[in-house]
Parts: sequence; structure tokens; C-alpha cells
Amino acid sequence: MPRSKSQSLKSPSRHVAELAKLKESASLLRQQKRKLEQELYEARFHLNSLLDINDTIHYLVYPQLPEKNFFSARWEKIMGFSPRKTRQPLQEKKNQVLIDSLSAYEKGMEELRKKQKIQLRYQYQNPKSRKILWLQEEIMITYDLLSDQEVWSGTITDISEAEFFKEYIAESEKRFKNITDA
Repeated sequence: MPRSKSQSLKSPSRHVAELAKLKESASLLRQQKRKLEQELYEARFHLNSLLDINDTIHYLVYPQLPEKNFFSARWEKIMGFSPRKTRQPLQEKKNQVLIDSLSAYEKGMEELRKKQKIQLRYQYQNPKSRKILWLQEEIMITYDLLSDQEVWSGTITDISEAEFFKEYIAESEKRFKNITDA
């Protein structure tokens, strides 16, 4: 025998109890979300603190989803521009590579497509300070399954002091050789 309309409807007290349970669950989920957001913020802060210990930049570039790009805080200090304020930060970086290093830099970038991993050394001019730096960069292309696209991960290290010291030693050796040969 079919149920009557009144029998098929839940009792009002049961409905109120279920609604209260849903509100409690929603409140708990909001609290958990706030806690996870705080933990994520703290984890990012600690990560950036660790990444800022030396003169190395770390970055992730998603060519198809630039909003997912990550650049460590050192980028702006060493590279002289904010990667968030330019549409193509890697192209902007290339624009500051000195002409003496540009062909080797471009060859390295061509090799990246074939080998999926490269290491470059080049001279770079910081556009803000106009200071010339020696940089060493390692780039690797991997595939991100979550976003279903390639991602470029890289590190850039300022090796200027070591390179300028090598140049100084080479110049000193040359002067010493000229003196001893005379």
C-alpha cells in the first residue's frame, strides 16, 4: 500500500536535527580550512626563509598557467625586476644577458628542448643597479601531472665573486709572467 504524503515527509524535529548537524559540519570545515591556510602560509614563509639563505634563486614556470609560477624572494634582488610585474619573466631575463654571453645562452636554451636539463653560465646586467653579474643557472623541464603540462624548474646562483676573483688571479699571473719574462 502506498505511503501517505504525511508519512513520506520527515518529521520536523528530524529535519531540524539534520540541519543543525549540517551547520556544525560546515563550521568545522571552515575552521579546518582556516587552520590549513595558516599552516600553508607558515610553510611558505619557512620555505622562503630557507631559500633566501644564499644567493640562489629558485623558480617554477608553468608556460600555460602563469598564475601558478613561483619565484623565490631573491629573484627581484638579483635579477633587478619583479617577475610578477612582467608577462614573460624568462624572456625579460634573457633581455638582460650581456651580448658576449647571449649566443651561448641561446644555444643552451635550444639544448634544453632536446635534453630536458641544462646548466648555463652567463653574464647578466641588473636593470636597476646596472651591475654586471656572473650567473650560473640550471634548468630542467618536467611534466606536471596535476596541471597536465610541462613545468620549467630552475635555480640561478650569483657566482660573480668567484668569477671576478678568477679574472683577478689570471690578470695577476699575466702581469707576473710579463715581469719575469722581461
